[in-house]
Amino acid sequence: MKSIREIEDLGMEDLGRIAADTSIQVPADLEEDLRKTVAALSLAEEERETRRSVAPSWVRPLAAAASLGLLVAAGAAILNTPEELQDTYSDPAVAYAMLEESFGKISSKMSQGIAKAQEAGYEAREITNQALGL
Repeated sequence: MKSIREIEDLGMEDLGRIAADTSIQVPADLEEDLRKTVAALSLAEEERETRRSVAPSWVRPLAAAASLGLLVAAGAAILNTPEELQDTYSDPAVAYAMLEESFGKISSKMSQGIAKAQEAGYEAREITNQALGL
């Protein structure tokens, strides 16, 4: 069997010789299958074109209005941001203590989540082994 590259490199004479070769068996229903495929593709294309053109006339103005609203909202958000950010804590020791507390809570929740995931994995393995009879 030839590769696609080899087929692409064939000249017109080679293609004509191959097409005239009667030793190559062509399925009897190939022509009918090709007609059905072409008809199905044609119907699908018509369906796509119909769907595109059926859009209500109010969709484009609504999309334009929504885009304009997003631009106005983004502009308002940019204009209303304070120019200078303020610290939440004036004492660095208090800020550090709060950071440690937050990291501790995050670590605790992550550990709980990992433990539950491992437990679920063990249960899933047991159920799979039971179902497979292992």
